[in-house]
This record gives sequence, C-alpha cells and structure tokens, in this order.
Amino acid sequence: MAGWQITGFDSSIEIYSAKLPDLSKSEVVEILKRLCCTSLSFEEIRRSSLRKNDKDRLSLLDRSGSELPISIGENPYFIAEPI
Repeated sequence: MAGWQITGFDSSIEIYSAKLPDLSKSEVVEILKRLCCTSLSFEEIRRSSLRKNDKDRLSLLDRSGSELPISIGENPYFIAEPI
C-alpha cells in the first residue's frame, strides 16, 4: 500500500481532500477524528469522548463499520481509503 486518500464531505459536497503516507489503520482513525472535531463544539467533543456505556455519550466520533473504507463522523464526515 502506498498510503491513504482522505476525503471529507458535508452532505454530498466534497469539503476536503488529502493524501497520507502509509500509516496504520489506528493512526488514520485518529487523524479522521481530529478532522471531525474541527466542526464540533467543545461539549460535543467532550460527550463523544466518554466511555461507550455512559448515558450522556454521543457517537459523533465513532467509526462507521469495521472494514474499508474507514469512515468517521456524521455531517461532515471523513473517509479514508488505501491507495
């Protein structure tokens, strides 16, 4: 694998595009979460960072699915695909 292609969307409109070097999936997930945080409030970030069993937790930074492509966020959301 030569790296990753990251694309960000707001609804169906592309808002961001970049290439990443060959990183692990967990490293790519962390980058996508950080990109998502740019559109969240402090409170949304805090609540999305709580433990999964916390009743006040939000899922705004959760990964969608477990396979490729890697997708994080709701709207906007970011996708990473190997290139």
